[in-house]
Amino acid sequence: MGGGPPPLWPGDTQAVGFAITNTNSGSVYVNNVTIAVTSSAGDVVNTSNNVVPGCVASWFTVNGSPVALDQKVATGTTDFTGYASITLTETNSDQSACEGQAIGLTFSSN
Repeated sequence: MGGGPPPLWPGDTQAVGFAITNTNSGSVYVNNVTIAVTSSAGDVVNTSNNVVPGCVASWFTVNGSPVALDQKVATGTTDFTGYASITLTETNSDQSACEGQAIGLTFSSN
């Protein structure tokens, strides 16, 4: 699992969609999916896996994580949309380092 939403502006909130690809021959049970902003030394890592100096990961909030799926996922790919969102908090400081960046997200499940 992985990816990221489109670029955000300060104060914006956007939905986070994701897909689970089950390569097993049978269904698997997924209890929760945790979504976090990908970062390195406090700065965001974008979806191209590059650190974005000055774009601070703590400016972003993932709302609704962990996502409680509590279901079996069939073999193949299943899309999940509208379960979580991401917000870029307005800090009243220069956030231009984040401009145009597709913020990397890390997904984990249990």
